[in-house]
Amino acid sequence: MNFAENFASEYIHSILDFILAGNPIFMEPKRVNRIDLKISSENAVKFDSFSFISLRKQIYDSEKEKIISDWSKGNMLFESILQSSFETFWSTILHSNFFDIIDSYLESYPRPWEYEKLNNHLNSDLKLCSVVEEIYRKGLLLVVRLLIYQENEELFLDRDFHSELLFNSQLLSLDRLLKVVAIYSSSNRDMINWIIKKCLESCPQLGDELLNQAYVSELEMENVVSGCEQIMNISQPVDSTQNLDSQIIFFLETGIEILGNLSALISFLPHISFECISNCFLSLPSIIERLDACFSLSKCTSVIKNMPMIRKIISLMDIIRYHAIELFHSFLSIHPKVDNLACVIRKTFASERFIFYFNQLYPLNVILDGLYESGIYKDCDIRAMNILLNDISLRQINNISEEYRNNGMFINLGRTNDEKIQSIMNNLVDMLPHYSIHFIHLCLRHFGYNEEETTNALLCTDLLPLDLRALLNVEFNQEKLTTISAKNIVYFSDSNDCNSNENLILSPSPQNASNSKSNCLHKVTDNDNGNELSDLETIWNRLERIALICTNSSTNACPVSRESDSTCKETFLKRNRLEVFHIPEREKIALRPTYQKYRYVEEASSENNDCYDDEYDDAFGDRQLYNTIDFGDDDGLQKEEILDGVEPNRNHLIEESDNDIFSDDDQQENVGEGTKSNKKKSKFIMPIVEKNVPTSHIAANIGDNNKNDKGDLNKKENKASGSKRFPADTKNSSYTGGRQRQLKERHKGSSRRYLADKKRGSGMF
Repeated sequence: MNFAENFASEYIHSILDFILAGNPIFMEPKRVNRIDLKISSENAVKFDSFSFISLRKQIYDSEKEKIISDWSKGNMLFESILQSSFETFWSTILHSNFFDIIDSYLESYPRPWEYEKLNNHLNSDLKLCSVVEEIYRKGLLLVVRLLIYQENEELFLDRDFHSELLFNSQLLSLDRLLKVVAIYSSSNRDMINWIIKKCLESCPQLGDELLNQAYVSELEMENVVSGCEQIMNISQPVDSTQNLDSQIIFFLETGIEILGNLSALISFLPHISFECISNCFLSLPSIIERLDACFSLSKCTSVIKNMPMIRKIISLMDIIRYHAIELFHSFLSIHPKVDNLACVIRKTFASERFIFYFNQLYPLNVILDGLYESGIYKDCDIRAMNILLNDISLRQINNISEEYRNNGMFINLGRTNDEKIQSIMNNLVDMLPHYSIHFIHLCLRHFGYNEEETTNALLCTDLLPLDLRALLNVEFNQEKLTTISAKNIVYFSDSNDCNSNENLILSPSPQNASNSKSNCLHKVTDNDNGNELSDLETIWNRLERIALICTNSSTNACPVSRESDSTCKETFLKRNRLEVFHIPEREKIALRPTYQKYRYVEEASSENNDCYDDEYDDAFGDRQLYNTIDFGDDDGLQKEEILDGVEPNRNHLIEESDNDIFSDDDQQENVGEGTKSNKKKSKFIMPIVEKNVPTSHIAANIGDNNKNDKGDLNKKENKASGSKRFPADTKNSSYTGGRQRQLKERHKGSSRRYLADKKRGSGMF
């Protein structure tokens, strides 16, 4: 019900145009005294005693006709007084009981947080809706006309006389002004600001009353918190038939009205020093912290049985937080002195829950950046405060998640046996695909499975409770949805809650929950010794581990053959995000020539096969590795296939003297006598292989690939043409041809790499 521009008459419409335009005719009248206006009881309109039927209580269908008749009569009274002349209007205000009717209206009209009760009836009855809207508009116009002391150049009141009528005679007292603010501030904030401004201009001493009201409000909020703590600290659950639930609602609504009025009035108190009101407003974070602890979800579910009552309390607590945050933000805005601001922010960080909610509505990064630019905080201070703010946010999100999980709100989330609820969830998922089905189901539970309210809240997240808004970016994984760590878990049936929206069942005796097929939560019984609950937690942990193993696609078990000669293959689980890949056998055979060239084989005797010296490697003496090619019998590959296409290393050929060409007999005799030939002048020659003679010797095959070599190599071949090549499989041969030299160059520094890999594998660095 917003303020409309279609008013009862053109006369009132012209008045409002003057107000919104800021016309100076209302500020400085040309004449200061008018004695010819006949403001007397003779011109006053007489009214019979009349009072409105309150719309702030539960309305029944049988009362609708009476309410429509009563409020229609009040609408006619408001219409008559608005369209009266200037003299008649002020005569009626001063010499009739009209203000009693206005007081009745201000007491009977619902506050913004009470619209939920009224909206259902207004949507179902258009006649009642039109009557209420008309009175809503005309009530605001009456307040506006009261503040106008001059309507034209001929019709005006003396300014001092007008101020005395309104404030000294208590026609527009602070109590009435606060009620007007409570009703209209949420939907007509601009008009309320104009009204407060005019009141302060007409009566400057009203500012002192507002300051006193701030001090009184602090005491009233302390009384509200104390009353709530006294009610919620009872040991027995509260039955819905008792009056304690109405007392809780009364305390919370009182707190909302106090904070809402202060948030609307504080912006008009810039002249008040910071020291005067700092103590008042700095107590807000601690007050909200106490209320949050008093009305936590676990405490509400342990004391109150009625689920709609719990939803009502959560909704009212959100409104209290919102007004407190608005009030605190306004307090920071009207005192922008950076020294004071830094002091306030530093003290507020002690109330983690309040600063977490405040950061949701007004990000503190903007304030911290302003403090950094002003030079109050250094770069390191800003980083430290940002880190602290992130830690607070993570801690509070975890606390909210834990609170929901402990009260059973996460169990079976996203799954239900009720077809109606499942269809609602599917519709919302199709409409809002960026929300997970778990979060949608959680919102449905909060709003009592009201599809319209849930859809509106998901489309405009400002309508979501602050706790649900904090869980927008939380991932509902398997651990969050299955862990049970509370003794008192809330049970409610999805189907019953969707239809009747009344009952909420608490452990330890959830009989209805066990009988209902569409129950959304599992039954948990808590014995005195707690053994059954601990056993259930153990079962949940085991099932969770089994579920994680079964859902892992990379840990599928390999089928084991039942044949006796078959070998069983080991199955490895996925550890530390390491993938296990299966390589077919044919690919292994194809890749074998590439990696068998680098296989390390340590032989028993190192004297005859030691072709590696420390000429290029200083670390050779630490550890000798003998690098030879190991040809297994079961490889199925010929040696020629492995060395096919391998170029020989010509930097190190066979050493022989010019005159000594060994025969086979000489070679057998001179095995191990390398000193004799080393004394002579040595040259490098290639072993000669006879043409068209098949052979499997490695060095011979290497030599075949180098037939086009020219120069000195051809001369050495001619000189050594009479010699025979070395035997193919001679173990004690001193031949150190190109292949072994190539292996030496390839594995240069391998010992250091080996030791470094060993250290790295053992975790030394």
